[in-house]
Amino acid sequence: MKRTFKFIWTVAASISVGALAQEEAPVVKEVDLGSEIRGVQLNDTSIPSSVANSKLYAVHTRLVELQNRHELTVSGARTMVGDSFINSYNFGGTYTYHVFNRWSVALGGQYYLNEYNNSGKNLSSGQGVVPKIVYLKRSIDLYGTFRPFYGKVRWSLQRSIHFDLFTDAGVSQLKLNHPGSHYAALLGAGLQFWFGKHWTAKVGARDLVFKKPPQVGKGITQDLQLHLDTGWIFGG
Repeated sequence: MKRTFKFIWTVAASISVGALAQEEAPVVKEVDLGSEIRGVQLNDTSIPSSVANSKLYAVHTRLVELQNRHELTVSGARTMVGDSFINSYNFGGTYTYHVFNRWSVALGGQYYLNEYNNSGKNLSSGQGVVPKIVYLKRSIDLYGTFRPFYGKVRWSLQRSIHFDLFTDAGVSQLKLNHPGSHYAALLGAGLQFWFGKHWTAKVGARDLVFKKPPQVGKGITQDLQLHLDTGWIFGG
């Protein structure tokens, strides 16, 4: 009897364990990878709207290509450092040939307007003394320009201003208020701005360094000017 009960208990336990193992075993489902891959489609409309509506900006070297182009400018200037008894102003024009984007040669001329300042008026009218002064009447300038740096300032996504940092070096033939031929070394620097493909403007300083006429003594003097130019570049 005991053997019969033990046999029945063993069979029942085996059936229970088998059923439990069958219930817990994971069911593996076969997947057709080919069908899954073919089901993936690239939809243009899936691009996020923030990216699709964004404006792309190309990076370029400069707004205006200068090589082998011609430029005409008109200018006005005031002498900031010169004879202490004179207020001096000048205006003129310049032709520039741009050999490369960075290098140019220019030929220009300036006409000067001079008047006594308060110190000069007091000395000449109040004391009856005519001061020994040196001032320019005309100048012809020949010089080269080098642009070491080009950049731009962006005001918004649609608006920006482009500019060149420039340096000038050359020679000037001067007509002074004293007779004789006079020559000066010309040095300058400033910023040139580009408004579109043709219109340009400059702001800068120009210094003419020359030997004093013998009528007023010995030594070196200078005429340091602050100038503003506007011009038009042709071609392109």
